[in-house]
Amino acid sequence: MRTSYHTDFLNLEQTFFYLKPNNMLRTTNLCPIHFRSFFTMKFIYLCLLSVFIISSTGCLKEGCTDPTAVNYDPSATSDDGSCSFAGCTDMSACNYDPNALNNDGSCVFPPCDGTSSTRPFSLCDDVTSPLTLSNDPDAEVDYVINCWLDIYADVTVEPGTVITFAQDAGIAVWEGGSLQAVGTPDAIIEFRGQESIKGFWAAIRFGSNTVKNELNYVLVRDGGSASYYSSEPDAQIFLPDDSRLNLSNSTIDNGNLYGFSAYEQASFVYSNNTINNHNSFPVAISAAVVGMIDGTSSSYAGNVNNAIYVWEDDVTNDQTWPAQQIPYQLEGKWVNVNAALTLAPGVTIQFEEGGGMAIWDDASINAVGNMQSPIIIRGVEPLPGYWAGIRMESNSLNNVFDFVEVSDGGSESYYFSEPDALIFITNGRLAISNSSFNNSLNHGLATYDDGVVSAFANNTFNGNQANPIYTFASRIGDYTNASPSTFTANADNTIRVKKNSVDVNQTWYDAGIPYKVESGWVSIDAAVTIQAGTEFVFEEDCGMAIWNTGSLNANGTASNVITFTGVQAVAGYWNGLRFDSTSPNNVLNNCVVSYAGRASYYFSEPDANVFAHAGLLSVTNSTISHSLHCGLAIDNGASVDYSDLNFTNNVDGNVCF
Repeated sequence: MRTSYHTDFLNLEQTFFYLKPNNMLRTTNLCPIHFRSFFTMKFIYLCLLSVFIISSTGCLKEGCTDPTAVNYDPSATSDDGSCSFAGCTDMSACNYDPNALNNDGSCVFPPCDGTSSTRPFSLCDDVTSPLTLSNDPDAEVDYVINCWLDIYADVTVEPGTVITFAQDAGIAVWEGGSLQAVGTPDAIIEFRGQESIKGFWAAIRFGSNTVKNELNYVLVRDGGSASYYSSEPDAQIFLPDDSRLNLSNSTIDNGNLYGFSAYEQASFVYSNNTINNHNSFPVAISAAVVGMIDGTSSSYAGNVNNAIYVWEDDVTNDQTWPAQQIPYQLEGKWVNVNAALTLAPGVTIQFEEGGGMAIWDDASINAVGNMQSPIIIRGVEPLPGYWAGIRMESNSLNNVFDFVEVSDGGSESYYFSEPDALIFITNGRLAISNSSFNNSLNHGLATYDDGVVSAFANNTFNGNQANPIYTFASRIGDYTNASPSTFTANADNTIRVKKNSVDVNQTWYDAGIPYKVESGWVSIDAAVTIQAGTEFVFEEDCGMAIWNTGSLNANGTASNVITFTGVQAVAGYWNGLRFDSTSPNNVLNNCVVSYAGRASYYFSEPDANVFAHAGLLSVTNSTISHSLHCGLAIDNGASVDYSDLNFTNNVDGNVCF
């Protein structure tokens, strides 16, 4: 407060001015005494001095001085009428407080006298202050919602409360709001239609990201007629992006399309729920959030499509897909996995037509089932090529298939130039054991030269319409047979081998079916050992060349010979074996080499089943037959030890120098 005064020297009258805190100017006529004498002047002086001292030291502060008010100011010395009190501000409540300016969530709604004569209450206005919906045990229905009820504040629903919806009505929880409906096993909270018709009312849409959002021991039924926005899925409970919900111990029943649906950036807890009797899927969610669904503690029955429907969004967070009582049904598009994905024992995934899964650089897939609970990956329909396949481009050591059954795919690769197969590995790795690959439209398993099968044991390939395995020559050594795999009823029951250079030492194992070499000469630039009993068949114009840095040790037995022959039993069908290596490990023992001699590696060289251009070679106890030209050709620079050979039907002679 600022103060001043002035003196009227004509009338010698003193006027005192002061400014109140609200800046309104007030004046007071103090000591109106006329000048008459010296005494009088002295009196005036003392009077004015006293007023000045009092006015300057006695400052006032106005504010709320009531300690019970929410804006109480303990430093205020004068009450200015600004006090604000908290209480129930809803005029329809039993405890409405007309003096309350701030709602404290204490409202209690009729009936105030304990009767149910005024129930149900209609709810349609936006909820902008905290609200509690109470249960009247004597009322059949507590509240009716006739519109989209928009919630912008905290709403609590008490156990046992029954809320019904008019046709196409619903609840939308917005940022700043929450819906907490926590019942008990003996006092379920109900959200249902005024009529028990699928899709009678719309939905409960949670659009806020708060841990307060909870549906626990709740029954939701008769909804799903429409979403808040036309682009969103029609579900009884829907979570858009950046929303949150705890849905537990609840039942969702009798819905139009979906029971529960969530987008890729939603966050939720989901456990021990029952979702029955929907016209489509009980659950429809993004692939990014499948790991938030619980496993077999939830149940699903009576839905037209009794599976968990999964949209093709990218998987960007590490997660485990738990086993369910029903399959996961993946949309007919490619799901891109960019995180660590684990499939629990007993998981079943079924792809819609054209769907597939790609595991990328920094990701992994770990699918480890067991004999009692295998992991099943199949098509919605059991048709060859119904879905695309799984593409592996990850080098993670966590990539494992064990007790996995894959079927009905192989329709197309991710990129047009890649082979079509149930599983395709490029620039990645996968350990495969105790698994089956069946009913592919093309290959069962395919790998590029940079695709590693890091373990291979006890697998089954059956009924694939091309080869069970398609690979490169440099990867033949991946297919071990310590625990032999089986190959039956495949259209081309061979392991198809595309030619390239073998530059890593390895053993080629007897797979029980032939390796079929295609597309030209296989170059061996490392030490290769071939197990007894192994069989190679060559397409036209194909052959095998062993260079100076490599070697070929094919040491069979009398009862388990190693075979090199043509796809067709026609003299000169394939080119032959060419040796240009000085390694003492170059051995053909108890081998059969037949139907070659078509063409040499270089035009000027002799055509033969076996040609030694230089270096060392031992050929013993073997059969060389049906060459279009020479059986065994030896150049001047080669040192060949040959004995106990059986030559048959070689057109230009058995041994040529």
